[in-house]
Amino acid sequence: YGDIAAQCPEAQKLLNIATFELKRGFNRISLQDLLDKPNGPNQMRDFIEQAKRSASLAGTPFWVLVFRRDLREELIVTNMAATCGSHKYCAMWYSDYDDAIIIRSGVEFWSEARRKALQDMVAQYENPA
Repeated sequence: YGDIAAQCPEAQKLLNIATFELKRGFNRISLQDLLDKPNGPNQMRDFIEQAKRSASLAGTPFWVLVFRRDLREELIVTNMAATCGSHKYCAMWYSDYDDAIIIRSGVEFWSEARRKALQDMVAQYENPA
């Protein structure tokens, strides 16, 4: 499920907890469309729903949408509260009600206690029984 498959055991650990959807191009679409067109047809919302569906079918708790318009910065949209890595911006989807925040990479978003809870959850999925 999703757009990324594991080629080694180390990569499979990641795919046991997250499903990835990759979108490139789509130059007339942005995350802002979620605010500008809340009730009408919305390709960005469709991408997010596709990522959610893929994660559900794969049985993973997290989904990650990596979106990049041509000649623009990439954006990560996810329900996984974690680091954005080397990416400049990251959107965190934190409920089932289309609530999201966009943070600049490097901004501390989670407390140490929340990070520990996430790590414990990840450990549970890394070694499924």
